[in-house]
Amino acid sequence: MDINSLGFRDREIPRLKQDNEIRILVLGDSITWGSALQAEGVFVERIEHYLGASMNDKVIEVINAGVENVGIRDEIQILEEKGLSTDPDIVILAFYMNDSGPSWGFTDELEGRGFLRKHSVFAEKIYRKILFRKWINERGENSFAWIKA
Repeated sequence: MDINSLGFRDREIPRLKQDNEIRILVLGDSITWGSALQAEGVFVERIEHYLGASMNDKVIEVINAGVENVGIRDEIQILEEKGLSTDPDIVILAFYMNDSGPSWGFTDELEGRGFLRKHSVFAEKIYRKILFRKWINERGENSFAWIKA
């Protein structure tokens, strides 16, 4: 896995862009980071490949600024502290539903898992969906107040 001097899962990004270059900075969490995948399997690299193939007159540079286990506030901080230094033309924020929760996860996830959840992926998935719905009902619209901001 290549990690550049900015701490991004990417090759080194030249400071100066080429005249015909379009830079896209992708902020996100573990899905963007893609730790379980080879670089070419991460959706950020696939975007670069497909855009590059369809825009022959442009150089497309898609930068993976994803970090595991972060939320929206962290991603904004990454943008301000490091991301803008890459001189992006476009910034994409890729997020998943749990990004609106606290960075340490949902409190109920810390509970011990019983026999069924330990030995059944299906039971674990159902349990997590129930917890997520419960969390949404308890927090209501306040959970997604960042959308309006």
